[in-house]
Amino acid sequence: MDQEDTLYASDEEIGKEKFVPADPKAHWVPDDMVTACSVCHEPFSVTRRKHHCRHCGRVVCAQCSEHRVVVPGVKAKVRVCDACEPLYSDLRNSALGEQLDAREQINESLKSALKEKYEEVEEFKTFLLAMTEGMAPVNQEGSPPGSAFSPQSDPDRVNFRELMIFVDLNQREMRKGYEKLKRDFDAEHSERVEKERNARLLAQRCLRAESECQKLRNVENERQEAREEADKQKTIIDNLKDRINR
Repeated sequence: MDQEDTLYASDEEIGKEKFVPADPKAHWVPDDMVTACSVCHEPFSVTRRKHHCRHCGRVVCAQCSEHRVVVPGVKAKVRVCDACEPLYSDLRNSALGEQLDAREQINESLKSALKEKYEEVEEFKTFLLAMTEGMAPVNQEGSPPGSAFSPQSDPDRVNFRELMIFVDLNQREMRKGYEKLKRDFDAEHSERVEKERNARLLAQRCLRAESECQKLRNVENERQEAREEADKQKTIIDNLKDRINR
């Protein structure tokens, strides 16, 4: 038989793979049992050589088996007769239809996903526009060019990128303001805590000083009482001396 193209399976390769007809109801017809083409019924000759249809297993001539298709059980394209080729055409058309249906479904899924994403972006855009109410334009050094959005812009003609830049700049300014307020609050809180601590220390010192003063007053009272007692004793002694001297 003719040497097959490298893209197709040759008779020798088919033989090595123990090829059987793709049609389960068919059987492989040996060459020596057939003298004429099973399709056109012309006798085989030097110019009309024998070939096997890889689907039905019949022996056919080259003119009646010019089609090559992929059949079950064989990796490469192989020869089939004109009678069997429409079967694979139908299969190809069916597979192509399935592929088209699958692509159509994929396209519909992509369209649906894109529509959903677009609606999400529009919803987020509406949310950002609501956030910009009451915001003032921010002139920040080093801000990207093109951030020309302002809260007075027409919502239907808002550039989403400009809107994002505007909101981002305002959020940065608000974050800076918050951080400054937090620093001021922390400083005031620290100062207040320090004053309260100093006040407690001063109160403790006052209490200790008052306690010391009370102790001094008590000592002074005791001394005064001792002096008065001493004076009484002296008076008594002096009186006794006077009596004795008389």
